Amino acid sequence: MNGKPPIDADAQMIGAILADAEAQTTKIAEEARSTVDAELKSIEAEAKAVREEIVGRAKDKAQRLRARGQALAAVEARRIVLRARESAIQSILTQVKEQLAVLRLDDAAYRASLLFLAEEAVRGVSEPVVQLAVAKRDSHLLDSDFQFALKNGVSKSLGIGPDIRFAFDLADTAGGCVARSGDGRIVFDNTFTRRFERALRSLRAAILKEAPNCHE
Repeated sequence: MNGKPPIDADAQMIGAILADAEAQTTKIAEEARSTVDAELKSIEAEAKAVREEIVGRAKDKAQRLRARGQALAAVEARRIVLRARESAIQSILTQVKEQLAVLRLDDAAYRASLLFLAEEAVRGVSEPVVQLAVAKRDSHLLDSDFQFALKNGVSKSLGIGPDIRFAFDLADTAGGCVARSGDGRIVFDNTFTRRFERALRSLRAAILKEAPNCHE
């Protein structure tokens, strides 16, 4: 005998069972770990997708809000610019009206202005017979020299000398004149009032064109 105690068969069997159990436990644990890892990865991927969707929606909403804010800011900027320019226009027109009121008190200066307006109006009608109306308060300005200068100026411009008939019944007393064809079909309103209206429309149209666009 070699001095070693004999190996108990039962002990060997128990050892084998324990070893097998340990191996099975390890295998089950590894499988469980793999399953858990897979599930965790799936959950993590799903969570990431949810986060990205939420973030995406948030970004999209933020972009829409930002775009809306920029649009509102642009609209407000345009409104401010238009209001400022309209105020400037009104100020300029007020000054011009005041200057024209002073001009009408100076017969020599206003006579020259009225001659220019009359020539323009008669040329605008461009008919053989033209009726030219001015306010009664201006009748003293349309003397023979004025009428000669008017007909001469129109003749040089049109190459013809229309029959200009004068009337002093213009209701608008702000200044200027109105020319009509003999049959009344063609009318050229060259009063200061109408010229103001035309100038104002042009100025406002230019302002609307030049003002900042609300989509910029």
